[in-house]
Amino acid sequence: KAKGGIPHVAIEVVVASPLLDKLAVYAGLGVGEVWLWHSSTGRIEVFRLVGTAYEGRERSELLPGLDLDSLARFVRPGENQTALVKAYRAALRCEA
Repeated sequence: KAKGGIPHVAIEVVVASPLLDKLAVYAGLGVGEVWLWHSSTGRIEVFRLVGTAYEGRERSELLPGLDLDSLARFVRPGENQTALVKAYRAALRCEA
C-alpha cells in the first residue's frame, strides 16, 4: 500500500453497466492505477491517475512486464478460481 493506506492499484471486474463512475471514486481516494476487466470484451483496461483524473495506458506502469492479454484469458467469474490460478501459473511457466 502507498502512504496513508491507499492502494497502488485497484482491480475491478465489470460484469454489468456500473451504477456510478468508479474511476471518480478511485481518483478521490488517490489510487494510482486502476485496472478494469470487462465481461463484454474479456480485456483489461489500464488507467493511470494523472493529477485528479485517469488517463488510459497500454500497460501497467506498476507492472510493465505483465502481459495483461494473457492474464485476461484467466478472468472467468463463476469458475473455480483455484483451478484458474493453477492454469495461469502453468501458462506463465510455459512462456518463460
